[in-house]
Amino acid sequence: MTIKRLWQTIRLWSLRRSKDRVEYLKKNHIFGQIGENVTIMDRRTPLYANLIRIHNNVHIASNVLFVTHDITHLMLNQKFIDRRYLETIGCIEIMDNVFIGSNVTILNDVRIGANSIVAAGAVVADDVPENSVVGGVPAKVICNFDE
Repeated sequence: MTIKRLWQTIRLWSLRRSKDRVEYLKKNHIFGQIGENVTIMDRRTPLYANLIRIHNNVHIASNVLFVTHDITHLMLNQKFIDRRYLETIGCIEIMDNVFIGSNVTILNDVRIGANSIVAAGAVVADDVPENSVVGGVPAKVICNFDE
């Protein structure tokens, strides 16, 4: 962890209210985008946070992990010395009117569609369709809001 990320995390821990944490994140341009009426309960600064875009009316519970990168290249480069594998880095985008439950893991190159709920403990490895409720490992559609 860099000194800058460590300081950001310490600063986030010192802010008791989610509203204050979101304002700090916005003011310091830590995330790629944070819209209006956003709640972020977690106090950790994700690696490559600038690749995370959060739109309006998004509420993120505690211990949500944003994984914007994949380090399997380290293992592969040791195993297959004659080849070079690169680190995979990708964006995460959370559209309007989304709730993300606690202990969710969101992997890189994922878009969570508008008007969606991600159940606690889910691992989101693929895009989430609009107007849906997803859960599980990996996250699958449980139902949609029309049902």
